[in-house]
Amino acid sequence: MIIIILTSDRNVLVGPHPKHLRYTDDCDTVVVSNEGIAGKDSAGNYVNPEGSITIIHREKTANRSARMVDFHSYNIGQPNFKYII
Repeated sequence: MIIIILTSDRNVLVGPHPKHLRYTDDCDTVVVSNEGIAGKDSAGNYVNPEGSITIIHREKTANRSARMVDFHSYNIGQPNFKYII
């Protein structure tokens, strides 16, 4: 499931199952943690989306930019993966 945060002038798409929102002190940036919970989609298919973070920044022109940050490079077999014991 992908949730859309509605704003007064346009929509901002974020990742699956957003859980927490944090604003910066100046309220120009919102950070959304997307939990990515496994389950069935609307068609009844099993899906298991990865967690991610969406960073939404308000520009001086009142436009918004959204950037999705994922953790693919930290999956097993990727160059940045390290076992933590």
